Amino acid sequence: MFDKYFVNYVLIGIIASSIDVILFWLFFDIFQEDVSFANAISVSFSALFSFTVNSLYNFKKSDKVFLRLLSFIMVITVGYFAGLYLILFLINSVGIEAVVSKLISLPVVFLIQYFLNSSISFR
Repeated sequence: MFDKYFVNYVLIGIIASSIDVILFWLFFDIFQEDVSFANAISVSFSALFSFTVNSLYNFKKSDKVFLRLLSFIMVITVGYFAGLYLILFLINSVGIEAVVSKLISLPVVFLIQYFLNSSISFR
């Protein structure tokens, strides 16, 4: 039903999402940083983890690292803004707590990034 790349991407994504949510929670709830700042930090660290692990172990691509990283960063940027706007919408318009809004945004961002990364960054 699902190809092996998608299954591995999901497993790596679960770990990356955990890093993302934990760092978001730390920076937003514990360090009292702005939502945008907390999201930027958490997405950056989880994206670096995701790129490294997906490159080496999932898609097994070690060529054109700079170009792949550049396209990956562009995909992450699209996902970052999609996630940030969804988080802000859920907080400001629906009244959902920030960390819960972050959790809700993850599946949307995950799907966007999988389809873009599998067809651009790791093809």
